[in-house]
Amino acid sequence: MKFGDIETVGSHTFVCGDLEGKTPLREFLKTHRPDLAYFSFPADRGVAQSYRDDKHVDLIELLNAALQPSRDYKLLTFVECLPYPEILEVLNPAAQWECSFGAPCVIVATDLRETPMNDYPDLSGLHVNDAVKIVMDHYKPKLVLDVMAGEGSTALASQSSTSHDINPRSLETAMQRCK
Repeated sequence: MKFGDIETVGSHTFVCGDLEGKTPLREFLKTHRPDLAYFSFPADRGVAQSYRDDKHVDLIELLNAALQPSRDYKLLTFVECLPYPEILEVLNPAAQWECSFGAPCVIVATDLRETPMNDYPDLSGLHVNDAVKIVMDHYKPKLVLDVMAGEGSTALASQSSTSHDINPRSLETAMQRCK
């Protein structure tokens, strides 16, 4: 896998690109519409910086870029993140739960559906790996979008996914885990 690639393993598609720059994700989503989004937002700029020529990464700009497909397709979106006020302000949580991950962590439901509903499962105190499974079991989405796939936990918990990341090595690991 290299930057700009799209590869499929079973019912999971992996897209390598930069959400704030060049990525084939936008074009791919035009024909592969997700019905739910779930991603883990990074605590630092390190990964994105390591794959950019200019090395500039603003976390709030990155978060807005990560949320753009959810806005475009009016998706219920779950985000695992650190509970920083500036991040939570952008996410505008419809619901929020403390979770376990080793560091202080929250899971936020950002409801961008045309008609937001208070139909969220209780994720209080769960480890993030358990929370993603509960969300998938609760909503049973046909296609889940993970814009910051890392090593593929969302893909593993879902029946069908589109997983995007800037790091080709992480996507290769995710692909191996999904085989």
